Amino acid sequence: MSGFPKPQNHPKNLSPFSPGKAGIWAVLTILLVFVGGGVVGQNPNYSHDAANSRNLDDFSLTIADAFTSQAKLNRLIIAVDINPIGERFVLTFGNGIKRVGDTDALIAFIPNQNDKLSNSLDFAINSEGKFFVATNESNRRFIRVYSPTGVYLPDETLGDGDYGNGSNQFRGPTGLAFDKDDNLYVADHYIGAANPPPTNPSFIKVYRKRCKIHIIL
Repeated sequence: MSGFPKPQNHPKNLSPFSPGKAGIWAVLTILLVFVGGGVVGQNPNYSHDAANSRNLDDFSLTIADAFTSQAKLNRLIIAVDINPIGERFVLTFGNGIKRVGDTDALIAFIPNQNDKLSNSLDFAINSEGKFFVATNESNRRFIRVYSPTGVYLPDETLGDGDYGNGSNQFRGPTGLAFDKDDNLYVADHYIGAANPPPTNPSFIKVYRKRCKIHIIL
């Protein structure tokens, strides 16, 4: 009959990308992000492992502390790292590097012999198990290198000790890290009292690992 509107022929299934379902897809996307997958950047990727956390007491008072505060400061644990076989090591400010034993006792590993590790601020272990230690005091600005067994390797040590911005000098190494290719990154920052302070006191220096050439005869 002419008085009624002509019926419309709608397809039974609309494309999921059609305007009619755009709102539904938007809602589903929001639900997947906030409910199913979590909000990006909101959920931490790490959680505290209380069972394997340890109280490493190397900072208790001794008789020596009554005469010098440096003795106590030297025992301060300032960095921790793991070698390739899973052993744990800690760096002290002035008493060298210690290994964390199976019973969580601190075992002397690399002593601060001849003050080579005085004023140590950080250390890092590369994929070969070598120890790189940043020391930062007047005329002793080095990255000292030790073998996996704790033997000092003077030929591999970086820095001539003096302040500078040359390839073999440091303003004051304060932090170390290795990338996946064992290249060494050094946070190098002047922490002295010069007035006026030097220009560009902070730097990141990169040392590329030299490839070893094996000749097979």
